[in-house]
Amino acid sequence: MEPAFFGLDPLFHTHVKLFIKDVLKLERVPDVSLEVFQLYDHVIRLVEICGIVVAFESSGGNIIYTVDDASATISCCLFSDNMDVNYVPLELGTAVRVRGKISTYEDRKQIGIYNIFTLDDPNEELVQYIYTATLEVEYQKPYRLSSAIEKNKNFLLNRLNDPRIENDYFIDEFTMEILHFIKASGQSTLSIWVPTREPSLVEAAQSVLEQSGVEVTVNGVMELFGKAIKVLNDNNLVFTSKRKDKLILANIPAMEGFIVKLISETLELVPYQNGGVQAEYLVIRTMDQFDYLTKNDVYRLLKNMILQGILYTPCAGEYSVLT
Repeated sequence: MEPAFFGLDPLFHTHVKLFIKDVLKLERVPDVSLEVFQLYDHVIRLVEICGIVVAFESSGGNIIYTVDDASATISCCLFSDNMDVNYVPLELGTAVRVRGKISTYEDRKQIGIYNIFTLDDPNEELVQYIYTATLEVEYQKPYRLSSAIEKNKNFLLNRLNDPRIENDYFIDEFTMEILHFIKASGQSTLSIWVPTREPSLVEAAQSVLEQSGVEVTVNGVMELFGKAIKVLNDNNLVFTSKRKDKLILANIPAMEGFIVKLISETLELVPYQNGGVQAEYLVIRTMDQFDYLTKNDVYRLLKNMILQGILYTPCAGEYSVLT
């Protein structure tokens, strides 16, 4: 199936109930920028597992739980930005149900936690296992596009690939070199001037100007760096501090996890609410949690979460979690 149609499969937006052994067997879909995985005829990215916490460690303020469901074990990462100030780690032996996003770290699958629930009743764990085993039959059923989509597939793909349609995700090679440099630095925050002093990046910038037939000048090189950083910022890959003197590597899973948790907790306080959570409230709380974000940064993040099928808008100006 073409990546443009992944979101039409309901499982793409669902926390798919799986045994851990099956999560570990998932293969990443090749040649796709999103980190998505193949499950039979479906493409998925969200899972739900159930098991016992058998280990945990703290790393950089994040908590990594190792969860065991008797079929295998997997690391489940709870990012510091998604924790309450007084959060107390779960005790070993606690039965949990984890919902989150699958990713790969050092060639091993892990789950970035969106929600983690403790199971106080042993029957809950048993019911979860029964559901998981039963749904296996449903997952094996192939997904097919509707006849209307199939009939107009080529037209739709041409429209989506029309270069006249703005592509917010286009990142040129030079910009990617800057992003790789920032990631390779091993620092989440560094001076905005550091990339401009890296000889290999300066040479790359000069090469871009030469190939464009533009005179190579110091101002031209600096302007190119500025445009590249803006592209990274517009794509929520790198942010700039409020004083515009530092670059901050984006921790998107932590931001997404915070927003999902914020929406879920807010709606729990008003169970009669039929809509979602007001965008203004989400923007204010997210900017308060991640103080380097601007209003536009948060709105872009919300937009991307809709495109990924994490959120949806039940009505204008409101957001809710798609589960």
